Amino acid sequence: MAVFKRYKGKRISPDDPNWHKARWWMEFRLQGHYVLESVVGARTKAQAERAESTTREDIYNRRYNKATATARFSNFVDEQFLPWAKSNKLSYADDKRRSKTLKGWFRDEPMREITPLQIERFKSSLVGKKTYRGTIRSGSTVNRYLALLSKSFRLPGTMDLSIPIHANAFAKKRKEESGSDT
Repeated sequence: MAVFKRYKGKRISPDDPNWHKARWWMEFRLQGHYVLESVVGARTKAQAERAESTTREDIYNRRYNKATATARFSNFVDEQFLPWAKSNKLSYADDKRRSKTLKGWFRDEPMREITPLQIERFKSSLVGKKTYRGTIRSGSTVNRYLALLSKSFRLPGTMDLSIPIHANAFAKKRKEESGSDT
């Protein structure tokens, strides 16, 4: 285990007079990831080693990516998803329009912290509301919003950004009516 104490940018030993002022750090290389970061809140070597073990486990399970640990939903949609949709989907214009509603609802929520309950609340907020045309929003339209949200969570997996897709796992689709009244 590569945990150590660091004070003013230098590794220190237990006999150093500043040992009690120093902060625990971890450093290791695993599966192409080089990790050198402070272990915030660790007071003992055992706590620092547990934090290092958790980080290693996250790397093994493809959940660790420091860049996306704090990825915000609105930023991700604007900077990653919409440019991807523009070059890969014919429904880009629809995605752009629907993403405004999604960004309005989830705002700057970290993507890792969006829960199935929040998605259910979003879905409930769309169902039965009037559109700008004055008609009631159909279940199929709600499904299109859910599909867009689902794709925005699956896309990071294809880009190796390691954002978990657990949040969409429980979103059930609405019943769609057929186009004809026969």
